Amino acid sequence: MQEPTEAEMIRALGTKVDLMTESLNRLAATLGNYVTQERYASDQRLAELKHDQLASEVKADKARTDANRRLALSAFIAPLIVGLVIWYLTQGGA
Repeated sequence: MQEPTEAEMIRALGTKVDLMTESLNRLAATLGNYVTQERYASDQRLAELKHDQLASEVKADKARTDANRRLALSAFIAPLIVGLVIWYLTQGGA
């Protein structure tokens, strides 16, 4: 029986290294699709924080809108009341 030459042994080892590298790359790609519990928990917490932030912004916008509505109503109603009072004082006294 003939012993393999050094070149054949190097080729065989190179082939095995290439196969192992390919297997490791497939394993890394497969594991890359999974999410760890820590990552999932941090993503959930981030979503909750964003939701809370958006909810507080909506409340602030609603309060600002209500204040502007009251201001607009008072800007229209106050002159009417003053006008009616002046009219009453000038017409009522005569």
